[in-house]
Amino acid sequence: MNDKLKFWIMTVLMLTVPLAGCVGGSDDSDDEPAPIDIMGCMDDAANNYDPSATSDDGSCTYDTDNGGNNGGTDDVMGCMDSNANNYDSVATVDDGSCEYDEEPTSTDFDGIAGFDASSIQCGPTGDISIAGSSTVFPVANLWAEAYQKYCNGVAITVEGGGSGAGAGRVCANSEKGTPVDIGDMSRGWKSSEASTDDGFTYDCLKGDTSRSAVQIDVAIDGLSVVMKKGGAADTCVSGMGGLTVDQLRWIYSDYTAAELTATGWDANALSNSDNNDATHLWSELDASCPNAEIKISGADSESGTYEYFMETVLSDHDNGEAFDANRPDGYTNSAEDEVIVNYLESNEEAIGYFGYAYYDANKDALSAAAVENSDGEMVHPDTETVGNGDYNPLARRIYMNLHVDAQALQKTRPFLAFGLSDSGSA
Repeated sequence: MNDKLKFWIMTVLMLTVPLAGCVGGSDDSDDEPAPIDIMGCMDDAANNYDPSATSDDGSCTYDTDNGGNNGGTDDVMGCMDSNANNYDSVATVDDGSCEYDEEPTSTDFDGIAGFDASSIQCGPTGDISIAGSSTVFPVANLWAEAYQKYCNGVAITVEGGGSGAGAGRVCANSEKGTPVDIGDMSRGWKSSEASTDDGFTYDCLKGDTSRSAVQIDVAIDGLSVVMKKGGAADTCVSGMGGLTVDQLRWIYSDYTAAELTATGWDANALSNSDNNDATHLWSELDASCPNAEIKISGADSESGTYEYFMETVLSDHDNGEAFDANRPDGYTNSAEDEVIVNYLESNEEAIGYFGYAYYDANKDALSAAAVENSDGEMVHPDTETVGNGDYNPLARRIYMNLHVDAQALQKTRPFLAFGLSDSGSA
């Protein structure tokens, strides 16, 4: 992030806008008293139905969108913690129902080298809501845990849903869920979602078009290509020394070999091709690999990870190249990375991809492939190679987008300042 951008961000985030209001009216004490109007939710299908209400105030809440009759957002209530026994991969709103064999323990931040609790400058009390990218989720969740621990009176909710949900919810787009203060994204904004004049302030084009967000670069992520540790796929790829981007393209693409070649693909990516477009065998990459179909998995289309992988690997995507659905199990995809972890653990011939944090958290069960970089070197993802740029081209920036609102920024500015501090990155 350049100095000019840092200065602008700190200026915006330090901004407070004094708000004033006035209430006025006539004192017509001689008029007949008007009937008492009781405001409340008048829909008896809602959670908060008020039978005494005489006027509906629009406050009705529902577990779902009531069949679409109430203009709701199709929120699905359930446990959103993938570590819980009753984790629900389709849930969009955590209802506090998570159950564990053992209650999760809190992080011992004081035991982390470089973490200094006394350096945290707490903002005002209140709630902060965050949702979006599953890649950013571990970062946001850890920051939230630490900030809440040392800042009394602050409650932070962190949800996933994918980058599309992050963009939509910070713009109060009801199609994506309830509005949030911070939208997490592992990609940039789409021109259909928001417009910008300066490259970091985005005016919403969907949802509440009066809203805007400022995009903050919070980290670099190394998108990791992963397999079951010690499984057939891992043994194959490890024996080859890693994968090239052309090999990854052949593995995931729905194009025939002829279509791939016509769009810049190097046929030498296959040293043992069976010349059959109907099959994609590990043995086609190398004769030492098993004669087994490659099962493919990864992010869903709402995810910034999906879009980045597609743009980087499926180079003719603008002309229709896509992930191949005609494979064993099709293209197994989810906005929840834990679903991909579970799939890979159950399928040793499968390959998948997601952000480095999820690979790092599952190193005991998964292996990450080395990927050929721009210098022709096979490089494994780790904190050093991702940070210094050696791991490319599957490294990308990830973002938090803050709702530009005076009251919201009073809460989110100190939170983000902590996250970007030495303690936040410890």
